[in-house]
Amino acid sequence: EVIAIKLELSAKLIKNKFYNFPLWKALPPICKDAVLRYTVSACQSKRDGARMLGIDIREFDRLLKRYNTEKLFNND
Repeated sequence: EVIAIKLELSAKLIKNKFYNFPLWKALPPICKDAVLRYTVSACQSKRDGARMLGIDIREFDRLLKRYNTEKLFNND
């Protein structure tokens, strides 16, 4: 539901025209980005975030860099 709301809001900015954007193929990364952002907002540290996702801290750090969410952690 949250992703649907975000898509709706984003679509309004471009007058509901997602033409030539590979939305269907982009879904897995979009979903992973959303889960990663939720994890960052819900956890106090990178270690807690990694634990929440069931991955080790090195992989969590790689994901933060890959999805450009590392800057959202300001206490670690």
